[in-house]
Amino acid sequence: KKRRASAKRDDDDDDQDDDGEAKFLLGLIDECPRCGEFFGAGTDRDDRQDHLEACTDAKVHAKHKQRKIDDRRKDQARQVVADRDVDVQAKAAWDASGSTVETMWMLPDSVLARIADKDDDGENKQKTREDLLLAAAAAERRRRLGTKA
Repeated sequence: KKRRASAKRDDDDDDQDDDGEAKFLLGLIDECPRCGEFFGAGTDRDDRQDHLEACTDAKVHAKHKQRKIDDRRKDQARQVVADRDVDVQAKAAWDASGSTVETMWMLPDSVLARIADKDDDGENKQKTREDLLLAAAAAERRRRLGTKA
């Protein structure tokens, strides 16, 4: 199974490379999908085709591929931080508006799940938004009343 999954990933990478080469030849992207060399405005299809035919250095290709993977990881890490910032801002806005149960609708699902999970030990992962709102409202009411059950 692992070999098949690995082969599928390799096939997907090859498909992306083929798409990248087609986009590169059409001038839709300015960077060679193999080595990362930049070709700006004024470069015609023939120049790009000549470059692809001559672009055969496996070490440069591997280095460029690793750079793309690293960039993708950095982008994902930035997105996690941005998502967390959105959650914090939404919770702060809710707190500033009085943090009433009636205004919980303004909170994102991730914050609702966190509020509800304080009592439910993580059972809210697969719930709908309405279920999360009900669970978070019940948890908030219990918190304000100072009871656990």
